[in-house]
Amino acid sequence: MFRREFTANLKDGTEVFIRLICPEDKGEIEKGFMRLSFRSRRNRFVVPIKELLPSQLKYLTEIDNTNHLAYGVMDISLEESPGIGVARYIRDPEEPESAEIAVTVIDDYQRLGLGSILVKALLDAAHCYGIRKLYGFIIQDNVSMIKLMRKYGASIIRDSGYLLKATLVVEETQSVRIV
Repeated sequence: MFRREFTANLKDGTEVFIRLICPEDKGEIEKGFMRLSFRSRRNRFVVPIKELLPSQLKYLTEIDNTNHLAYGVMDISLEESPGIGVARYIRDPEEPESAEIAVTVIDDYQRLGLGSILVKALLDAAHCYGIRKLYGFIIQDNVSMIKLMRKYGASIIRDSGYLLKATLVVEETQSVRIV
């Protein structure tokens, strides 16, 4: 069984708390979004959006955490424990054993291992809920995400234009329990 919440340490020693997202997280998601650079917004949403609409915040937080599962990350080394990242998968209704994934980390916390921690957590949850394939779309110049997906054995192909599609096969051996 995957963990619904856990703590982890980043490469620089920062302690983070990771838990499933709930509807009450709308404000923190919005604050975190505002801290993303233009490039990070483009990498996550493919187009650089300026703000999250109420309907988008609802979609991102009012979820069942089974078919649409999302983890939120807080930096608990800081008094206000700001949100610093989100990772999610959304099950494909036409292919129930597949789900689209997305990982977003606030710029100040990138390259500290948080993406790896979040991908591991998604693999574990996906395995638990019978998902056998995770896929995500990556802008071709997002080298960090391409490296992260390759680290977990993803196949990467050109989808269209400047978008790549990374596909991870979820295997029990990939599903790493985070302690």
